[in-house]
Amino acid sequence: MHENKLFTSRGHLTDDAVYLYVDALKLAKKELLPGEVREHVEECVQCKRAIQELYDVVRQQDYSSLGPHPYFDQKKIPIKPIHRTITRLAAAIVIGIGLVLLAYFYLPDTDTPLTLDEPVDAPEEIEPQKTEPAPPDITEPDIAPPVPEEPRELYAANFEPMPFYENLVDQQFRSHLVRVQSPEIDEEITNEVHFSWDTRVPMQVHIKILNNNQDIVWQTSTEEQHVSYDTSELEPGIYYWRLENDEELLYVGKFIIPIR
Repeated sequence: MHENKLFTSRGHLTDDAVYLYVDALKLAKKELLPGEVREHVEECVQCKRAIQELYDVVRQQDYSSLGPHPYFDQKKIPIKPIHRTITRLAAAIVIGIGLVLLAYFYLPDTDTPLTLDEPVDAPEEIEPQKTEPAPPDITEPDIAPPVPEEPRELYAANFEPMPFYENLVDQQFRSHLVRVQSPEIDEEITNEVHFSWDTRVPMQVHIKILNNNQDIVWQTSTEEQHVSYDTSELEPGIYYWRLENDEELLYVGKFIIPIR
């Protein structure tokens, strides 16, 4: 990556470096990224957010048929340039599809409507056909009722891990301001989930619970070092939780609500 700058003059990742990082997440090749990039992302909340926003755009894109990657699959060849990464192409495809849909729904119809002065032919009256009654020995076939889905199949999609957050779970961030006590990583929660942590200095923190589609299902703020939440209204599945203050992300955890 010597032909391209990794960092801006303010010390953050360039757009090309952000695209390359998202490629690494999608292709499960994060360990092949330059060490200075991985170290910076572990500590920089701003760059984490930029990576997360881009990952959201291409999260549903299938990379399996896009051919070899210009960096990860040809490591001896320098990148010329990084902006040809798979993620940039996939993002462009997503944006292009959105523009086509907008044009389809919002461009005016060019067909000329009928005016009141134009005669309109009355529809032909169609005589209803007489149907013969069915013979007495013919019976309607029995229709089997639909088989309900098993709970495990019904909630299968809720247990798909979210690659971006999986890379952040249980990491120690730069500040080291907190030490989380509970819940444990992958702990199964059947009623209330209890969040607790130790802090070096008193401060207000914000707790957010997200499902595996990155939807925030609950959030709160507190100056205490513990808080609880009743999970009875949450569907079974994987959930991530974020602990942050007004300035930075402090911790990312994960718990599971099993199928009851």
